[in-house]
Amino acid sequence: MKPSNLTDLSAVASDGFLVVGIGGSAGALDEFNQLLRTLPVAPGMALVIVQHLGADHESLLVELLSRVSKMPVQWAAQGMRLAPDKVYVAPAAHTLEVCQGQFVLYPRTKGVGIDGVIDVFFASLGAEYEHRAVGVVLSGTGADGAHGLRAIKAAGGITFAQTEESAGFNAMPHAAIESGAVDRILPTVEIAQELIRMSGDSEVSSKAIARGSQENEIDGGTETAAIFRLLDLRTGVDFSEYKPSTIRRRLVRRMTLTRTSRLADYLKLLQSNGDEVQQLYESLLINVTEFFRDPETWEFLAGEVLPELIRRHANNGPIRIWVPGCSTGEEAYSYGILLAEAFDTQGRVLPVQIFGTDLSDQAIVVARAGIYRGADLTSVSPQRLRRYFHRTERGCVIHNQIRDMCVFARQNVVRDSPFSRLDLISCRNLLIYLAPRLQRKIMPIFHYALN
Repeated sequence: MKPSNLTDLSAVASDGFLVVGIGGSAGALDEFNQLLRTLPVAPGMALVIVQHLGADHESLLVELLSRVSKMPVQWAAQGMRLAPDKVYVAPAAHTLEVCQGQFVLYPRTKGVGIDGVIDVFFASLGAEYEHRAVGVVLSGTGADGAHGLRAIKAAGGITFAQTEESAGFNAMPHAAIESGAVDRILPTVEIAQELIRMSGDSEVSSKAIARGSQENEIDGGTETAAIFRLLDLRTGVDFSEYKPSTIRRRLVRRMTLTRTSRLADYLKLLQSNGDEVQQLYESLLINVTEFFRDPETWEFLAGEVLPELIRRHANNGPIRIWVPGCSTGEEAYSYGILLAEAFDTQGRVLPVQIFGTDLSDQAIVVARAGIYRGADLTSVSPQRLRRYFHRTERGCVIHNQIRDMCVFARQNVVRDSPFSRLDLISCRNLLIYLAPRLQRKIMPIFHYALN
């Protein structure tokens, strides 16, 4: 069930138990035990444990966890429906997803290594349950789970990571925290305690917003209109023309994190707390991107679009590309890498100007730095990693050859002056979150900007 507006929340709240995805590696047994010992027999949520293991790993996790859990523990099985007050464990030999409230399992090839099974499950969890999704990363090696937490957060869910000092293996919590997608960093027992509180509050928060929206529609309601005015005054961004479903998810999320159960109370918090205004603002911005997202799109660009752009520039003028809603820069840098490869193929180098713009100051800072961690680079081939990045203690840094092509700046597409004389606009992460009226307002701006 995916509500299309705020009034639909009442339907979600009636059966709206939380679904908690918990990721860890083979060494996280102590953490799993601590969490399950702390949870009561009926916490009102479903828990799904996914381990960072090889496909041929023999696991006794169901048997071991059943000794400490007050809830029944069982293997996740194909077509099984998720229910509250149960613990499910992903079989190591399968990749696990959830769709329409049921588990979907795909066989994994033995002997080929570990392939981001936690990330895959977390991504499906966020897509399925949105604001009812919770992601937890516990002790483990590698970076599995960090990318998936981003997907959960973008969908409106809540994310946790174990404190590094309390983890038996701190690489996975460290990667999750470094990704910027973690809402709460706590020891395992405190994560469990927070889950108990959230389970009690989630239905209250959802129903509160549903009641408010039924009395006052999103376009003109007293509380929501006041929140929009406050955000516009403090940030210069009018969110009243964003899609209601986007606003709903983000409001529920911030209310859950601030422990406010009524929209009127949350408005009072915003009026008295400038930090929370900034937190809500950043939450409403959709900072979701990755290098070479949707590979078939980039294959088409590399094979058909960019070579033609290069051929058209017979006068050796600059190729100009704009990426509105660029988030942390991965998409803009992906264009730079493709152009560098195309120049090598054609034996011709042209000046390049790639403009990446976004409303988020935090995202622009990351984009300008051009430093990315393992979880950010899973879709970059080893050959491209070697050629276009160099490793440092802080992460992998994009080479100056690519960085010098890109200029990043904060921009409000609706209010600020547009670019001009552009060869290509890559808008893959913005229009889908805007209401139709704002989409219609932006399209002529794009048309004006293109050659």
